[in-house]
Amino acid sequence: RDVDPVGACVGMKGSRVQSIIRELRGEKIDIIPWSDDVVQFAQNSLAPAKITRVSVTSDEAAHRPHLDVIVDNDQLSLAIGKRGLNVRLAAELIGAKIDIKSEEEVKGEVADALSAMLQEAMAESRAQTNVHDIDEMPPEWADKLDAAGYDDLDSVVNASIDDLTAIEGIDSESAAKIIEVARQHEEVEETPYAEEGEGEEGEAVATETQPGEEKPEEAKVE
Repeated sequence: RDVDPVGACVGMKGSRVQSIIRELRGEKIDIIPWSDDVVQFAQNSLAPAKITRVSVTSDEAAHRPHLDVIVDNDQLSLAIGKRGLNVRLAAELIGAKIDIKSEEEVKGEVADALSAMLQEAMAESRAQTNVHDIDEMPPEWADKLDAAGYDDLDSVVNASIDDLTAIEGIDSESAAKIIEVARQHEEVEETPYAEEGEGEEGEAVATETQPGEEKPEEAKVE
C-alpha cells in the first residue's frame, strides 16, 4: 500500500523528527516531499505559502533553472520568509534561482512593458513623418526646419523654443507655434496606437508571442 513519506519521517506524534531535533539542539526541521517536477518541488519547498503559478526559464550563466514564482499579494511575505530565508533555502534545495513576485508587481511590470513598447512605436512613427508632412505646418517653416536638421516630426516635437529660435528667421513666437502644430499632429497620429493598446474596458492587453520567439514555460498551480 502507499506510504505517506512525510508522515513516516515525522513519526507517531512527531516522535521520529523530535528525536532528531533534540540531537541537533533544537534546530528547526522542515520535511517536504521530493518531486522530479521542478514546479511541484518549488511549491512543496515554499509551503505553506500558496503559489499561483511558476514560469521556468534557463539561467545559462549559472547553468541552472530560473523560476519566477507568482503569489497573491497576501502570500508574498510568507513565501519569501523572514529576511528572505524561505526563498534562499528553497533555491538551495531545488538548485535553481528563484524570484518571487506578487500579482500586483507582475501587473505593474506588464503595464510598464506595454507602455514602453507603445512609446517606442510612437517615436518610430514620428521619426518616419517628414517635417513637410506635418499638418498645418507652413512650407517656409518646414524648409527652415529641414535645413537646420529638424527634418521629422520626432525632432520637432522634442525641440525646445530655444532650439528653434537658434534657426535664422524663427522667433520665439514662431517657435512656440511650430511646436504646437507638431504636437497637434502627434496627437492625431498617436490615437490609433492608444486604441490598439487597450482592451474593451480600457485595460492594457499583452500581445501574442510572435513566431520564432521563445516563450517561457509557465505552470499554473491548482
